[in-house]
Amino acid sequence: MIRASFHPKDSNRVLTSGWGDKRARIWDVNREIVIQKFHHPGGVLNHSEWSRDGSLVVTASSDRSAAVWNAETGDMLQSFSGPGQVRSVRWSPDGARIAFAAGHSLTICRFEDGEIEHHIGSAHNKNILRLCWSPDGTRIITTCS
Repeated sequence: MIRASFHPKDSNRVLTSGWGDKRARIWDVNREIVIQKFHHPGGVLNHSEWSRDGSLVVTASSDRSAAVWNAETGDMLQSFSGPGQVRSVRWSPDGARIAFAAGHSLTICRFEDGEIEHHIGSAHNKNILRLCWSPDGTRIITTCS
């Protein structure tokens, strides 16, 4: 497992990804069981994150895509493509946008309609590993290899 995070409103639920397979999982930590799986058909999942209210999950995959899932049903709601392996994906603080890092590039999309707001093709001269929004949602910081 590479990533784990608590549900934003229920500390009995933990989201995990990076098992070396194509799934993210929601665990009930009290019962020690998996209560939901998100099976990404393409590649290994590198990163996952809850939405602010915990109703959605976004995942980053080695197959050059990011996806948004319904946390309760496990249904994929939206998919986004990148120019390389997507290593990091994050919700904006207001939950309206998703930023993802793929290869050397950074892309920001609107969740509602999937439209790309910004794309920086050469944000770094090396692969971007992680990204983080500023609390007000006006800036993004990235780290590279």
